This record gives sequence, C-alpha cells and structure tokens, in this order.
Amino acid sequence: MKESKYLKNHNNFEIKLFLPVLLRFYSKISVQKSLLLILFTLISYSVSAQLKLKRSGNTVLYNYSVTHPRWNHANSLNKLSRKDTLKLPFLEDFVSTKVYPDSTRWFNNFVFVNNDFPVNPPSYGVATFDDLDSKGKPYADLNPLTFGACDSLLSLAINLKDSSGVLYKISDSIYFSFFFQRQGLGDPSDNKDSLVLQFKDNTGDFKTVWKAKGGYLSPFTFINIGILNTKYLFKGFQFRFINFSRRSGNLNQWHLDYIHLARNRRKIVTSYNDIAIQSRPTSLLKNYFQMPYDHYLADATKQKADTIFFNASNLQNTIKNVEAKQTESHKGNVLVSTIFDNNAANVSALGYAKRRFLNYNFTGLTGYPVVIKRDYEIREPGNPMKHAANDKISVNQEFNSCYAYDDGTAEYGFGYDDDVIDPFYKGAISYKFNLTKADTLWGVGMFFNRSVNPTEAFKFDLMVWQNISPPGAGRQSDDTLIRMRDLSPVFTDSINGYHVFYLDKKIVLPKGEFYIGWEQVGNFHLDVGYDINNGYHETESSSNLFWSDRGNWSEVLFKGALMMRPYLGVKRIQGKGKIDKVSKPTIRCVPNPFKDKITIEDIDNLQKVEVFDMTGKPVSESYSKEVDMSKSEAGLYSVRVITKTGLIYHQKVLKLQ
Repeated sequence: MKESKYLKNHNNFEIKLFLPVLLRFYSKISVQKSLLLILFTLISYSVSAQLKLKRSGNTVLYNYSVTHPRWNHANSLNKLSRKDTLKLPFLEDFVSTKVYPDSTRWFNNFVFVNNDFPVNPPSYGVATFDDLDSKGKPYADLNPLTFGACDSLLSLAINLKDSSGVLYKISDSIYFSFFFQRQGLGDPSDNKDSLVLQFKDNTGDFKTVWKAKGGYLSPFTFINIGILNTKYLFKGFQFRFINFSRRSGNLNQWHLDYIHLARNRRKIVTSYNDIAIQSRPTSLLKNYFQMPYDHYLADATKQKADTIFFNASNLQNTIKNVEAKQTESHKGNVLVSTIFDNNAANVSALGYAKRRFLNYNFTGLTGYPVVIKRDYEIREPGNPMKHAANDKISVNQEFNSCYAYDDGTAEYGFGYDDDVIDPFYKGAISYKFNLTKADTLWGVGMFFNRSVNPTEAFKFDLMVWQNISPPGAGRQSDDTLIRMRDLSPVFTDSINGYHVFYLDKKIVLPKGEFYIGWEQVGNFHLDVGYDINNGYHETESSSNLFWSDRGNWSEVLFKGALMMRPYLGVKRIQGKGKIDKVSKPTIRCVPNPFKDKITIEDIDNLQKVEVFDMTGKPVSESYSKEVDMSKSEAGLYSVRVITKTGLIYHQKVLKLQ
C-alpha cells in the first residue's frame, strides 16, 4: 500500500507504541500497577516526535462554496436545455476567474482554478483535478485501496455544425489542444491513475479520444487532437476531462491549462503562438509578505525588497523577446510607472524567465489599511497577441495590523505527525518575528485547514514568548509573556481567512525579537496552514520557525511559511472575532481510569458532554452527567463539558480493557 506524501522532521531513534496493545496486556494486572507500568513504558520508550506537512481537504474550495453559493451550477437543468450554444473559437486559460471555472463556458464546478499547485504553468491559473468535490471534500471515504472517477470538467454545448449557416466539414481542420501536467506539488500518481478526454457524438455518447497515465512530475505537455469524424460535427458538441484515481483526497493531482478549440489549425503544431504571465509579482517587502505600515516606515531601508519579479512564459518553440512594464498606485495616485522599452529580455523556447524591476519609494502614504494597487503587463514587440488577457496581472500589496511571512494561501497543513498516537507527548511550536519598533500586541491570527479528520476537539495553549531557549539547550530560559489555555481550532468562511484570537491582556513589546506559537499535550496534527510557494520562501526553509521535542527546541527544516500572524497597534476587530469562553479544568470525571461509564462531578448548569478519541473523532455524547462508554475501545479520550452559561471544560480520561 502506497503511503500518503508527507515531509517530516525527526530524530534518528524511533519506537512505535500502540497504547491499546499495552492496555490489553496490562488489564490482567491491578489498575494501580498497570497505570504505573504504562507510565514507565511511555517515559522509557517515548515515541520519537516528528512534524508533518500533509493535505486531505481543500479549505479554499469549501470557503468559496459558502461565500459564492449561487454559481451557475444550481441552474444545471437550464444549462442542459439551453438552445443557444457556444461558437468557435473556444479558448479557456483560466485567468478570468478564481477557485471555480467560468460558468459561461463550463457546466460544472468540480475542479479547482488556482495558481498554487502547478509547477511552471503556461499561464497564470490552471484547473486542478483531484479527489475533492466543489466544496473541497473527498468524494468518498479516503481509502488507498479504492479506485474510481473523481473530478470532471464538462463544457457547455458548442456549435460544431455551422458558422452563419455554412456547414463545417472535416476539411475545415478543426483541432482541439491543451496543456497538462502530472502531480505538480501533489503526490506522484499510480500507473493505474489517469486523465481522460472524451468527446460527445451526435448520438449523445461520450467517446474517449485521449488518455494519460499517472506517474511522476512532468512539465506541462502540449496535446493537439483533430476533429476527424463527422459524428462530432453537430450543434450540441461537448467535451469533458475526467481523472481516475485512488481515494486520496488532495494528494494525486492533474493540472490543465490553455484549452483551445478552433478551425483552420494544423496537425503538426507542437507549440502555441503566445506569451503569458506565469506567476504573481513578489512582495514589495524583503523580510515579510506583509507588515504594518508604520513598522515599515520605522526601518524602510532594510524592509524594502531590492527588486520585484514575476515569471513570464513563452509558449512558442522559438526564442522570443519579451518586454514588461509596471504601474503601481495608491488611492489613484501613480507611485511608479515604467515603459516596455526599459525592461526587455529573451525568453527561451517553451520556457520561462523572471522579469525583474527595481523597487521604488512608497513612503508617505496615508489611510488604513494602506493598499498599493500593482499592475504588470508583458508584450512581444511588433507581434500583438490574440489572447491578451493572460498578458496582464493586477494584485494588491496591503499594509494592515499584522506581520506575515505567508501570502495567505495554504498548500499544506502543518503539525505533529499523528501516525502513531502518543497522548502524553508534550509538543510546542514557536515562530520568531522581529519588530522594527515597540508596539502593543493584542491578537494572534491562525489559519486552520478544514481536515478530513476533524480537529475541532483538539486543545492547545496559545503562547507568546519574549525569548526562547537556544536549540538543544532545554527550555529553562524560555521567557513566557502569556498563555491562553485550552483553545480549539476555529474556521472562517472567507477564502483562506484567518481566525484572530484576542489576547486576555495587551502586551507592550519592545523593538526586536519575540515569538508566538502554541503548546499541546499529545502529538496530534493541528493542521495549521503552511505556505510553500510564496516568493522568497519557495526554495529556502524558515529560519524563524522552531519545534520542541522532549524539552529541546529545534529549527523546522521545511521550506515555506507557517500561517500564523501577530496583530499589533490599535486593536481592530477582524471578522467575527469570536473565541470560546474557556475555563480552567476544575471538573472531575470519575472514575478515572474507568471501564464502562464516567460521571461528571463538580459541575452546575450542564448542557452537554462530548467525548473524542485522540484523533479528534467524536465517539459519544450525553446531556446528563453520566456518559456510557461501554462500547468504546480501550484507550485515552478527551472529554469536553459545555455549560448553559457558555463555559467549556476539558478532561482526559483513560478507559481500561
């Protein structure tokens, strides 16, 4: 069985323990002795902690489905019965929309339109195929032994019968072309996996006309297919792509770009007559993707990036000279504007190249937040492109209340490796930031992925440190400023939206370094967003991120940026701004350990009791103080008690065999 793709930080020594096995062994001994033996075993042979980057769901798709519920997918019957059809030429390079495909060309919205998962795409924006539906959830239970059809992309009806009453013929040389890529930033796919292209004929049947097998990462490949049978020359022609895969969620991916159907084309064409912008321009900042504007002004020389760049691609099989220009403005006032002639360079055939610009002065701006509109454009001198939409890109550079290393998009989820459960493991993550001026810290933002395995029941302590101990030197010199206990992941419905935890008290921080992070008991995977393709972080590990294993800090070796941000200055409500009311765990669950049921003591105004296993899966609930656990397996569980006044208590309990 193939294991899911993940990256790990680890020690050389690892022993895998399974607590239920221990419990079955020790059930023959007295309760007191068994607990002592279990504790001794876990201390003596503790599981080696590891970190993992993993993916299963797609939070962007889920949030977009909530904020955009009226995509035209709801009118599917109207689309099927519409009498007007699309006309040639048909061109889709996925630059006109985000997240979902353009509903004026496509019947369904199962694929993910993005620029985060492909590697060096032909143009900015591709359609990604995986095993997730339009809400970012797996089509079926994840199971590497189960195989089937996953995503599909179905066009609206296209008129291949005639043009202004003149019938199309095979001699009109109608060709269908596209670019595709295996894997991208996903997993290598199995040989059994495939991406299939089908054409609908005049009997209503879909016929497979092209198929690619799974495998390892490949560059984007150009495919050109002729319409060589008259059964496709009718008014209701449609085509569709389908990927077939193991039930693996967001792991095995295919990426599609630049779909083009037109007449008067040639079979021998192996490239495309176009140039395009391939990536968004990098941040104006050197050390961060985002920071408060007054903090930038306090150290502008060191915080401003020397140059800005984006990638431009050449889809032709000959070298092309590509010119580029930029225009950046604030509140309609132009800050910088360059001309094409001053930024020209050759781009290799079927290749790409960085287009660089010197940074400029953007001090003296006003308002909150400070937003700089950034427009970039490319051209080939003397050869205007027919498809100019992908020659331009517009993004915003925002300066608000937070420092951020990440660009706001999570390609992975970050946390401890939970392949082997160690419920007593004490873990911690710390993230270093360097203030350019003294200021007040009032909140910490975190982006939580919506995992296939629920994480809502996981509990962590939000931490702020002035300093942490040097790596490998214990943690005795950690200087803790605040600890907010027993918090849970909170999900937002905005695209890749952060949830801000408001601190119990404001903290005045001096200029210089400080740390935010969390501590947890148990090596569960909290699934905090992780950005691996953000400009300067694409090829280097974060030297500011640390993790704790057995009482020692170590540097995290993954490239990229953890999606966790400190908020400073004037306190501003971010979104709903709501967190659970929490209280110290003063309740008692008796008996503990237990065999069949537990009783909640020292609690008034009880509303509900919830019990979760150590993976976060709910196993039992009760509206009384007694909870029946007789059908549950032996092991460690987390009990959450909710009162009618909104207080939440937590307690861990141990069930014996």
